[in-house]
Amino acid sequence: MSCECVELRLMSRYNHEIPDQRQLWNRQHATRGLALEGSESLKFTPNNSAIEFSQHLKKGSTILEVGSANGRDARYWASLGHNVLAIDFSDVALEQMKELAIEQMVVEMVTPILWDIGRGCFPLTDIPESVDAFYARSALHIDDTTMYKLAFELDHLLVPGGVVFVEGKGPKDAKITRSRAVGCNLVRG
Repeated sequence: MSCECVELRLMSRYNHEIPDQRQLWNRQHATRGLALEGSESLKFTPNNSAIEFSQHLKKGSTILEVGSANGRDARYWASLGHNVLAIDFSDVALEQMKELAIEQMVVEMVTPILWDIGRGCFPLTDIPESVDAFYARSALHIDDTTMYKLAFELDHLLVPGGVVFVEGKGPKDAKITRSRAVGCNLVRG
């Protein structure tokens, strides 16, 4: 099945159009960043998925995370002694990650990488030849063709016996059911 590129114009909670995903998430993270002050749970509490994922890692693993945002999960793994390559296309979120990693004293273990995996590839110049684990939690907003390309690259990056964790929303999730299809297994909310 061939997929055509679809330009999405997204509506934010402020009910005005934002021309692309990157601008949407930069605005979201700028707003959320203001809410981080005084909220230790938003700053430092990892998602339950990240905790589960960590239980399957060998000591000192190198983790490639896509859609890391401000790095709650990445910084958690770093605090456990893992090296994390944290990819996100929001420079606002990555700046928050750096500041919080310094505050949490794990900055040496977290490498923020500004990259849009929607290109269909990983930033191979910024990551090592192999990784021990891959994590993407509700972050792969891509069509099937792009996913196949990334899976092919990941197959070559991941060490034998490596850990892969991908979490997304299923067809019965409320956010998906209220959305409309725009093609190639992509929806617009």
